Amino acid sequence: AARRAAARERTADPGLPPPIWAVHAPMIASATGSAAGTQIHTTLLDPLRPNAAYRIEAFANTACDASGYGEGQFLLGTADVQTYPSGGWADTLALPALPAGTTYVSLTATWIGTSSFMGSSEFSRCVAVQMQPADPGAATPPAVAPGSASTPAGQPFSHALAQYVTA
Repeated sequence: AARRAAARERTADPGLPPPIWAVHAPMIASATGSAAGTQIHTTLLDPLRPNAAYRIEAFANTACDASGYGEGQFLLGTADVQTYPSGGWADTLALPALPAGTTYVSLTATWIGTSSFMGSSEFSRCVAVQMQPADPGAATPPAVAPGSASTPAGQPFSHALAQYVTA
C-alpha cells in the first residue's frame, strides 16, 4: 500500500501519463499450485520500453490488501525476463510451492536499465491460487469391492493396458 501511495504522490495529476521511469504492474491471468510448486500465468505490458530487461518478483500472501492489490508478505521467487519489440511479455512463472498458510499471490516488475535497477512497479492485483493435486495425471483408482466388477448390460467394456506394458 505504501508503494502505491508513493507512486501516486510522484504523479501530481492522475490524468497525465506516468513519468518515463514508471513501470507498469504485471497482470496475473491465473495462478495454480500444488505441493510440487506454483504456476503464475502473467503478462507485462510496457510500450515505452521495447526489448527491455525486467525482474519479476512473486510474493505469497495470507490475504489481499483491502484495495484488491497484493502485498509482499513472503518472497516466492524471481524471474529475469525481456520484453518483445512491442514492449509486452507473457509467460508462466514456475515457482516453489506456497508457504504454509498462504493462498494468494501478487507480482511486481522492476525495470533493469543499462547499469542498474531503474524503477519498480506497484503490486499487481492479488489473485487466489487454485490448488491442484500434486500429480493431476495420477488419478486415484476407484475402490472395488469383491463381486462388484461388472459391466452394465449393453455397454462396451474396455480397459487400457498400456500402463502395464514395459519395453
